[in-house]
Amino acid sequence: MSDFTYIAFDAGTGQPLAHAGKAIYALQTADAVMPTAAIYILEAGAFGSWMWAEKIPLERARTLIRAAPVGIR
Repeated sequence: MSDFTYIAFDAGTGQPLAHAGKAIYALQTADAVMPTAAIYILEAGAFGSWMWAEKIPLERARTLIRAAPVGIR
């Protein structure tokens, strides 16, 4: 499993805060970075490392995941 499978975003600003191979670790790291933020976790799958490197905001990331063929997610 990739270290970028799950990405945690600030639900208010849409900015990526953390990533991890498991959702709980992405959540824990994001909470440490922004303890007052509402956090949204996205399962980015195969796109995770690219999304993290490009700092893709939440709404764009959600659109890209929805549009991806099922086998690629």
